[in-house]
Amino acid sequence: MDFNPRLVELFLSLSRRESFWLDIEPNNIDYALETCFPKIDTPLGRDDLQHIFLVFSHLVDVKSRFTRKHSIGLAEKAKQYSLTCNFSQEHQDDFITAALLHDIGKIAVPIEVLDRPSRLTPAEFQRMTTHPYYTRKIVSMMGIGDKIAAWAANHHEKLDGSGYPYGLGAEEMDFKSRALGFLDIFQALTESRPYRNAFSQEKAFTIIDSMVEAGKIDGGGVKIGRESFARSTQA
Repeated sequence: MDFNPRLVELFLSLSRRESFWLDIEPNNIDYALETCFPKIDTPLGRDDLQHIFLVFSHLVDVKSRFTRKHSIGLAEKAKQYSLTCNFSQEHQDDFITAALLHDIGKIAVPIEVLDRPSRLTPAEFQRMTTHPYYTRKIVSMMGIGDKIAAWAANHHEKLDGSGYPYGLGAEEMDFKSRALGFLDIFQALTESRPYRNAFSQEKAFTIIDSMVEAGKIDGGGVKIGRESFARSTQA
């Protein structure tokens, strides 16, 4: 997907300012979000909000050359999944929004950690595991709903409680949290990373199936995912 030239121009203009980079430092992001968001007297429509969230997802994904299409790819899969599940239009929009914003917390993670070509050190891994926490914090501050914030932030949680950052168990994860977690794993496995090439869909599902057997992700959600991907291929 090509970037809107006007948005690229605006980003390049803003990024020349030292204050832009200071604003996205972890200690400053709360202040920056509060002061930079415009005061809106006229409510924005869902389409307007989706465009804004799309811009946010691009700004996060381009931080690393390995994730340039990660959030938009996840959002596309979330849409396919929503259609298969016959979500209402409102629930579909909310689910896609969670997909677009799920990694926004990575603005608090240094690029050298995101792009490290080898195994992360324990300290680096710990830093990486904080990003869903910041995702929940930032999305909550946007005021777009606690459910969306939870779905976005829970994408690294596992049914057996081994995920992060909250260590939630199966009873604490609703259907959409489980679904977005599976879709995020699938999207990541089928993308290249600094330490490996992209896996085929077949290989990705082999890995995912092993996670289902280990009790980490929801097998029912994976079955729906297979159906949704098959539909999109036939379309």
